[in-house]
Amino acid sequence: KASQEATHYLTHWRQHMITFEEYKLKAAELYNTLDATASALRTVTEDNIEATVKPSMGLVSSEVRNSAAFKDTKAAYLKAFDALRAFNGSVPPEYKRLNRKYK
Repeated sequence: KASQEATHYLTHWRQHMITFEEYKLKAAELYNTLDATASALRTVTEDNIEATVKPSMGLVSSEVRNSAAFKDTKAAYLKAFDALRAFNGSVPPEYKRLNRKYK
């Protein structure tokens, strides 16, 4: 019975596996979204830090963290990060090795 379940799992996985070209397109899209949200988060943080007292060690003050703009931007960043992480967890490791930005 265990080998039947394993065979079923492998068959199902192969049917839903994407090609490397599809992976590259989707990964590029997700990385672009993550980069855009990171940039927006950096902008919101820097704009708010200039308006308030800059905390020591470059940390974001609680005033900035409690602002609506920061919360919305941080939520968008976390959503993009989670989407990329889930996607990378669902593809074969060979794809990730072949598509590394930094070798």
